[in-house]
Amino acid sequence: MAGSVEFVERVHVPFAGLPAREGPLTIGQRNVLQWLGKVGTKAISMNEWVFTLPDGVTVEGFGKALGPLFARYESLRTTFLLDGEPRQRVASEGRQPIDVYTSDGDLDDEAIVAHIVSRLRATPFDLASELPLRIALLVEHGTVRVGLSVFTHMAFDIGSMALVGLHLTELTTDPAYTIPADQGWQPIDRAEWELSPSGQRQLRASLGFWERQLSTVPHCMYAVPTTRPVRSATVHWAPPGSSPAARRAPAFEMRSPAAAMAVPHIAARSGTSPTMVVVAAFVAVLAHRTSHRRCAFVSLVGNRVGRHLHGYVGTLAGPSLVVVDADAVSFDELARRLGLATLSAARHAVVDVGELNEMQKQVQLARGVVSARDVVVNNIHQALGLSAAAALPPLTEVAAAAERTQAYWAEWERVPQLLNFRIFELHETEVYFRLGTASITWVPPGDLEMMVRGIESLLLAAAGADVELARLTDITGVVPVTRGPGWRYVNGCWVELSQVRRLVADALAPTATSVFFETTEDGSERLVAYLAGGPVASPVDAHERCVAALPGPSGLEYYTYATIAPGRYVVCATAPDDVHDLDAWRRRPIVSEGSGRHLPAARP
Repeated sequence: MAGSVEFVERVHVPFAGLPAREGPLTIGQRNVLQWLGKVGTKAISMNEWVFTLPDGVTVEGFGKALGPLFARYESLRTTFLLDGEPRQRVASEGRQPIDVYTSDGDLDDEAIVAHIVSRLRATPFDLASELPLRIALLVEHGTVRVGLSVFTHMAFDIGSMALVGLHLTELTTDPAYTIPADQGWQPIDRAEWELSPSGQRQLRASLGFWERQLSTVPHCMYAVPTTRPVRSATVHWAPPGSSPAARRAPAFEMRSPAAAMAVPHIAARSGTSPTMVVVAAFVAVLAHRTSHRRCAFVSLVGNRVGRHLHGYVGTLAGPSLVVVDADAVSFDELARRLGLATLSAARHAVVDVGELNEMQKQVQLARGVVSARDVVVNNIHQALGLSAAAALPPLTEVAAAAERTQAYWAEWERVPQLLNFRIFELHETEVYFRLGTASITWVPPGDLEMMVRGIESLLLAAAGADVELARLTDITGVVPVTRGPGWRYVNGCWVELSQVRRLVADALAPTATSVFFETTEDGSERLVAYLAGGPVASPVDAHERCVAALPGPSGLEYYTYATIAPGRYVVCATAPDDVHDLDAWRRRPIVSEGSGRHLPAARP
């Protein structure tokens, strides 16, 4: 790489005369602390944010813009006391360091950001003594060319930094800008409310919401065969000269002016937000591709529900679990359903992660299902406060605008989800979004491209009038995945019989086993396992062993995406010669039979 980035100096911006406070940690901060102990400080405690600044800003001008932020948001001047019972302390005075850099050579902004971020992330935050925001500015000819920060998740999440960044843009553009007054909480206010009777009731309600959702959601949205014909116009998905990392973690991106024109029409007609319209298009093509009646995904933005959280700058550390019935007749109906489901999930996003983990274990045992949470939706634009234009653009221009669509493969940061859908921009001139995967073994590149193009096609088709979702294949080109006879829809999940048999055989070895599909009295199907011999003595023992053998939600094993535990176990006196002969099993004397559950499992 031609050119270099050089450190020049560190300047300090003082603040003083502000209220000092001390109080307990919020649930979000305690959750972050628990994650730190599991995955390491550098892995989870930092993220970066690039500021949008006007031309001509000086280091001095940038420093002055920080003053109103220090006064308004206590998180910017908070440290954490972690000895004994953890607490947070808000300083009344202090100094914010700003590292100043310069560049030598022909470097683009992306390269500059990558270099400075790597330096800022080189050492973990000292939570007890260091302010939670590291700031760096690259200066050329006396003015700031690039401004960025690295922050600790103990103090900020993405939504918080988006709000801070938005105010910095305004303050550096107009020093007379006043941060809007609101009734938003500071983190200590939030922590004290969480300890109050009303806060405790809300936390219990949120845990109950998660329990109900996890008791019925698909264990994996992308539970599909790993070998299947997928045709794509793009044969080689990686762009010429792309790095090996891009080939390991592809993402297909689209910038669509036509979709930007279509979205306001759909939003106005359906009575939903522009964001819900775009996410609903993703849900529609995903559910259609995978033949799921319910769609579940984790939303990383949008959990600031209630007047006390609209202007909140702090870490909530509470992704919401959105579950929506995807069997709507029309696209408008699906968008409305999604809006309600998203609001309900956001209201119940914040839970104690320790209590959530314990509850999940009980749900997994009762249901025999480990939820993979393999789909994540992240509305970056929402955090930035952008929205579609209120005025409806002419429908006659939508089709012509489709000629300006840009669609291409791109590198992206590796994340553990099978599918990550991210909306970067949503405004009157462009919708910019990305669909990426952590593994092309499970989600071939052709699937990514098919769904991205399908999202745009659906939005354009629905611009003028509502469309029936039964016509999605014709409208979008997205075809449902082909599953063989070994695949069935059981307990709200798509499973493959051969993989369930493999799971049970491994879990109960050396016991002789096999698994079959069985139709219940209500016409649904369940998995029934037959077993004989070996150390397994009861259905309860068999079920506990099978659930223990299920892989965790972050594993990229085929078990995760094709397998759940059986719903019934039949322990026989002896096994037939052919363990896959159901009639032969039924002729064997039965020692015991049952679900193996201590508690009844919820049925979707």
